[in-house]
Amino acid sequence: MRELDRPENSQKKNDFLKAFKIIKELPPEDNDSYWAIASYHGMPYRRRQVEPITIRPNAENNSAWNGYCQHGNILFPTWHRWYCLKLEQALQRAVPDGDVRLHYWDQTSEENLKSGMPPLLTQKSVTIDGVPGIEHPLLSFKLPKEIPMPPAEHNADNRAQYYVKPRGYVTKRYPFSGIVNPPSAKEAANRHNDQVGGYQKAPEVYLAENIRYWLNVEASKGNNILCEYRGCSDVCSYNQYSNTTSAAGSNYNLEQPHNDIHLAIGGFTMPFPQGDGSATDEEGNVDHFGLMEGANGDLGENETAAFDPIFFVHHSNIDRIFWIWQKKWGYTTSILLDENKNDSGLTPVGQGPTPHQKIGERLNFQTFLAPFKDEATGQKLTSEQCVDIRKLGYDYSVGSLDQYFWPNYPIRVPKRVDASLSRMEPKLIRPENDALAPTAISFDRVNSNMFLVVRNINKNGVAGSFVVQAFYRKDAKLYFIGQKGVLSR
Repeated sequence: MRELDRPENSQKKNDFLKAFKIIKELPPEDNDSYWAIASYHGMPYRRRQVEPITIRPNAENNSAWNGYCQHGNILFPTWHRWYCLKLEQALQRAVPDGDVRLHYWDQTSEENLKSGMPPLLTQKSVTIDGVPGIEHPLLSFKLPKEIPMPPAEHNADNRAQYYVKPRGYVTKRYPFSGIVNPPSAKEAANRHNDQVGGYQKAPEVYLAENIRYWLNVEASKGNNILCEYRGCSDVCSYNQYSNTTSAAGSNYNLEQPHNDIHLAIGGFTMPFPQGDGSATDEEGNVDHFGLMEGANGDLGENETAAFDPIFFVHHSNIDRIFWIWQKKWGYTTSILLDENKNDSGLTPVGQGPTPHQKIGERLNFQTFLAPFKDEATGQKLTSEQCVDIRKLGYDYSVGSLDQYFWPNYPIRVPKRVDASLSRMEPKLIRPENDALAPTAISFDRVNSNMFLVVRNINKNGVAGSFVVQAFYRKDAKLYFIGQKGVLSR
């Protein structure tokens, strides 16, 4: 995205912004419209096409995910690869004579680590075809149709009501809230949004600061998005690398920093260190960086995330990092799956089966990545067909993190050792909400680095995304250990 501001890329920048503007303005019935493509990810739900036609959500791990996207299983990187390509092809058809690509937001470049976001993602207006003052196509999206309440069989616990949106709704990012239903939640969101206008800085400045903090904070502890992106480069197993479920006790995987970017833009923040290094302020409360209670941006959950155009430049970067990981480990033409029967990421248990999937189905690289089909032949597309991006007709420029993935980069292979070496007594700390209470907390030491493992949190206890934060107590103060974001619905 930053490279587009170079003089030699002015035409490429123009064509990219022009194409994005065009597909946003297409009728929603057009398959190339931004509405149609964004709708694949979550709500509004598509009718399920396998038996059972509907699977009622319940307390078990087999409730249906009625959107198409794949999260928490081995198909996460490959489904979103096809998704980005689908959007890029629509952009190219919008400006067939232009030089159009789906560009990427290189979140861990030196410039973005300092500023949080490139200027092209924060400015409100742009120039297209020589006409200045045009509303920035990547800033937001105004829904041409409503996102209605799903049928009862898709909404047994009534949570989907929070993602209902009227026609004309404009997507929101931190520090704003985009909740417009039910009425009580809408009133609270409106009060919150009215307050944002009274803050000292412009909203986009607060957003960039929050992202920068998530990217950089607690670097010495390996507890930020930069460290997560770097750390997953050393994970040689595709299963563990590809998603949070298969990663299990491993500290690094590609999906986790992806989730954290979603939550940073959606409205979650991190504890802010005081002068003494603690996270506790003078009144004994944990002080969060820039926290604006009530922020609920669309990117912070899976139901409406793809309607925010920043979704695709984020996922283009995720795809780039996936590709350079493939180059590092020699997986550019084929990828070896670990058929470990104990890997829950080989099933849709993490999020529930999507349309065309069944409860307990075994996933692999021949699994149909619905709804993607070859536009010429109608052939169902799979992970196997998108392993080599060069066969798909695109590649990536050299950006940040490449040096951590190149074959000559020293590979560190961490070895797990006995937890007793940690010299810390595991202690179960129950949050106020017992639905969130973990049933097991353990400590492990890997190459002299401490890892806190928290297991068995019931996601059904939370209506939406959340973060798990860990602290240790000393002299009546709390010190921040780290956190993980959970992108949920």
